[in-house]
Amino acid sequence: MRRIFMHDQGTAKEQEDGVVNTHPIVGVLDGVSKPYGPTEPPLILDSMSSGAWAVRTIETLISNMVLNGDCPEILDAVIRVNQSLGNSLVARCGNLPSELRPGATFALAKVDDFLVQAAQTGDSFAFVREKNGRVLFSPYRMRSFEEEDRGLYTSFMSEAVLKLFGREPVSLSEKERGEVRSEFWKLYLPEWVQLKKTAVNKVNSPIGFGLMNGEPEMLSFVWVQKFNRRDVDLVLCLTDGMIPKSVLKKEDDGEIAASVLKSYDRGGLNALLGQVRREEKRKGPMSYIEHTEATGYALEF
Repeated sequence: MRRIFMHDQGTAKEQEDGVVNTHPIVGVLDGVSKPYGPTEPPLILDSMSSGAWAVRTIETLISNMVLNGDCPEILDAVIRVNQSLGNSLVARCGNLPSELRPGATFALAKVDDFLVQAAQTGDSFAFVREKNGRVLFSPYRMRSFEEEDRGLYTSFMSEAVLKLFGREPVSLSEKERGEVRSEFWKLYLPEWVQLKKTAVNKVNSPIGFGLMNGEPEMLSFVWVQKFNRRDVDLVLCLTDGMIPKSVLKKEDDGEIAASVLKSYDRGGLNALLGQVRREEKRKGPMSYIEHTEATGYALEF
């Protein structure tokens, strides 16, 4: 078995993605901070953003579990890590509501001599290809939420640009981009928080999604699958930053999986990241961040 992982921070100010490389549990994490913007300061924990703190905490919890020789089933590991993270969050921050709680999405795999187990939630992704060509992959359950979020983003980005320039410029200087992003976040942040309030770990919401933040409701969103190790050809664990936005906009999960695996077969994790970066360059100046953070982990059997 060959293990390959990649992390690229892009232009993110802080590393909020994580890599779990404590065999037999491996995978990726994507931190989610307590919402902040120009008018709302970030929550800082141990000199880190709250999303980075959540990811580092989860990495440590999994590492300690494995190093202590305690390697439960993948779902049991997720349950225990979520509980421990929740206890730490309450001790540090009190009982924050769901939409303000920092946490992480994840795609994890546990491999032993007989089984490959995969677990995922949120906008991280897990793909498992068997030697007979069959592909199983985690459903994109954040699609409805992110479609609504894109609507907010597009509306408020246009509003910010028009407010500052009266039109949509062909190009912007770095200083002007900073001004647009600052104005955008003033408009976007309150509405984004309200949208998250209806979605984070809300089992009965049409736009609900799972976030590991200590809430037990997260477990209703966890996708778990088990495979005979001898049947598995490839496992991919990816944060959303490793998948081009044009691919994630596809309405069919199978099309997303086919596109991701085609790129991986062509050139591995480098090919996936290269596709993301090329698309970001074509997108132009109207973006809240130039290059997203991206993390991937591959197991080739």
